[in-house]
Amino acid sequence: MNYKTTVFLSIALGAVLLIAAIAGMRYMNPASEGYRSSFETAKVQATPQPTQAATPKPTEEPFTGFYDTEAMTLKERIHTPEGFHREEVEEDSFAAFLENYALYKDGKKVKLYDKSLKQNQDAHVAVLKMKLVEGDLQQCADSIIRLYAEYFYQNKMYDKMNFHLVNGFACEFSKWAEGMRVAVSGSSTTWTQSASANDDEAVFEKYLRFVFAYASTISLSDESKKIK
Repeated sequence: MNYKTTVFLSIALGAVLLIAAIAGMRYMNPASEGYRSSFETAKVQATPQPTQAATPKPTEEPFTGFYDTEAMTLKERIHTPEGFHREEVEEDSFAAFLENYALYKDGKKVKLYDKSLKQNQDAHVAVLKMKLVEGDLQQCADSIIRLYAEYFYQNKMYDKMNFHLVNGFACEFSKWAEGMRVAVSGSSTTWTQSASANDDEAVFEKYLRFVFAYASTISLSDESKKIK
């Protein structure tokens, strides 16, 4: 074997040993690039992988509640329940009059007919800005009568302002405005001419005081129409 052959074999043997050494290192270090043990492979497969978050579905606009504390009329203060709406009413109708009736600011305490505070102040969401006549005359049915009377008075519908007393007597504001008054004698009532014609607010209030004194829940019920 000559010198050149010996050198060639030495180089070849060195290359084989180097390759074997590299292979041994990769076997001893399974974390090296391109290699994973079966245990690590299973571990990686079992690890939950991050998934893309689902896009939330659009939701309906939340219901804002049954009343608005800042609103100053019945229509604006009291909301309709979800899925309901108000029927359109004629501009000059009694319904429109009620919808636009003025309210006190939220938190107003309720007063009784004698202007004393109602004991339970947690049973209302709004208080009407309604006038009360002096004394204890304006009670439950009387306030309903006042609502109708104010509507008729504001619209000068005097011929429709006609409330019956408990004995059935029709007390018409149109006659009252002409200066006529009702004379009461026992259970008998008659019209008499005893004042000058006038339809100002003071006369209107006197008319209401008289009606409140001689009308009642019973008489109001008798002339009311039932709603089916």
